Amino acid sequence: MKSIKAIILLCVACFLLVSCQATPEHLVVREKESLLNEQNAEPVAEPYQCPTSWEGGCIINDDDFEVQVNATIAAPKSGHLPIARIEPIDISDEMAQNIINVLFEGKKIYYGDGKLTKEEIERLLIEERAKFTDPDSVINVQTDPEMKEIKRQGVQQKIDQLTEQIKTAPETSTLTEAKEFRGYKGLSILTGEASLGKAETAFIDIQKEATNTFNFIRFYNLNSNETIKLNGRKRESLTKSDESNTDDLRSISISVDEALSIANDIKDNIGAKELQLDCVNSTIIDNPTDYRVYYECPQCYVFRYTRSVNDVSVTYDNTIETSGEFTKSRMYESMTICIDDNGVCALSWYSPKKLIEVVNDSVQLLSFEEIKKIFTNQIAIKGIWSNETDIFKRTIVVDEIVLGLMSVEQKDNPNELLLIPVWDFYGYTELTYKNPSDTQYKIDDDNKMKYRNHRRSFLTINAMDRTIINRANGY
Repeated sequence: MKSIKAIILLCVACFLLVSCQATPEHLVVREKESLLNEQNAEPVAEPYQCPTSWEGGCIINDDDFEVQVNATIAAPKSGHLPIARIEPIDISDEMAQNIINVLFEGKKIYYGDGKLTKEEIERLLIEERAKFTDPDSVINVQTDPEMKEIKRQGVQQKIDQLTEQIKTAPETSTLTEAKEFRGYKGLSILTGEASLGKAETAFIDIQKEATNTFNFIRFYNLNSNETIKLNGRKRESLTKSDESNTDDLRSISISVDEALSIANDIKDNIGAKELQLDCVNSTIIDNPTDYRVYYECPQCYVFRYTRSVNDVSVTYDNTIETSGEFTKSRMYESMTICIDDNGVCALSWYSPKKLIEVVNDSVQLLSFEEIKKIFTNQIAIKGIWSNETDIFKRTIVVDEIVLGLMSVEQKDNPNELLLIPVWDFYGYTELTYKNPSDTQYKIDDDNKMKYRNHRRSFLTINAMDRTIINRANGY
C-alpha cells in the first residue's frame, strides 16, 4: 500500500480561531430527564409557525462586545418536529464490502505489508532534497538562523534514514486482498486500494471501535499530495457556504445537477438513503507542490448530507463532540461526497447511525418570540466571550438561524442517542484590533478582521424548553 495514501485526510477544518467560547457555570444546561415528558406527550396537531427572518439589528452594544442579528430563518416545511431514537451502526463485513463494491466499481482492493518499496523511497528522497532549495519549505520559511539550522538538520537526518532504508527495500509490495476487518491497535480496520484510472490508486479506510462510538468510512480517489481543500484560500468571502459558491467553478465541466445525481446514487447505493442533502458547495483539489492560482486548480462539487426523520433533517454543525470522563472525541453523523469530472474523488461518512424509533411525531415547541429572548439573554452572559489583550472589540453577526434536529446523549446509555428539535444561530465574527501591529492576520484599514466558522453555532437552544445545549459535549 502506498504510504502516502494512508496519511491523506479529507480536511473538514474550521477557520482559524483567535479566541475561544466558553460555557459559564451559570448557563442553563438541559437535564436529560426533562426530555421524558416531551417523549411521552401527545403529538401536537397544529404545525409550528415562525417568521422567515429576524431583522433585529444591533441587539447588544457594549464597549468590547456587540451582537447584530439580520438573519434568514430556515425551518422544516411540515411544521412538525419529531423526537427519535438512534444508535451507532456496527459496520459489518457485508456492509463494508457493499461500500467497497460501489466505490471501486466491483474491483477487488488490496492492502500492502507496510514496507516501502525502492520506488516509493526514491520519491520521498526527491521530496526531502527539494526542501533545501524550495523557498516555501520548512527550512527556508524560518527567519531565525538557529531554527533554520535545526530544520535543515532534521531534513538531512530524514534523508540519511531513507538512504539507508532503500538499500534493503523490496522492489514491490506484498499485497493481500482486503475482504474483512482485521485488528489494529484496538480497532477493527478494513483498508485497501485499487486503480480507478488515475495516476495514483484510489484508497479506502473503514474503521470501527468496539463501542461503535466513532466509526467512519473515508474514500479518496486523488493523486499523490492532493487534498480536498474544504477550508483556506477563499476566506475573504463571508457567504454562508463553507467555500466558494458553485458559480465560481471554472475548471470543471459537469453541471451541479449532474454531479448531485452521481452523489445521490452513491449515497443511496452504499446504504444511506435516510440521509438528505444539507448544502452544496464547490472547492479546489489542492497540491502543495503545485503553485497554480486558485481558479486554475482542479475543482470539485462538495455535497453534505445529514440524517432525516419524517422529512426533518439534522442540522449540520461541524463542532466536534467530547464526552465521557476522558473526553473521548467523536463527530456528529454527517456524509460528505466530492464530485469532479471523473466521478467521486472523495467521500467521508462519520459516525454512521441508524433509526431505532420515532417516539413522538410532533412535539410542542417554544414560540420564536421566546427563543429570541433566550438568545439575547444567553449570548450576552458575562464571560461567555473572552477577548485577547490585543483585541479592542468583538462583533458577532448572526445571518442564519436554523430549526432542525440534533443528537443528544441518553443519560444511562451514551450510545443510544435522541434526535431532538433545536435552534442554531450561525454567522460570522468581526474583530477590531487596537493597533495594526497587534495581529499577523489580514485586517482592513479600520484594523478589523472578519471570519466565518461555517456551521459552527454561536448558540444552540433546545426548541422545547429554555435550556442551552453544549454542542461540544453533545448534550
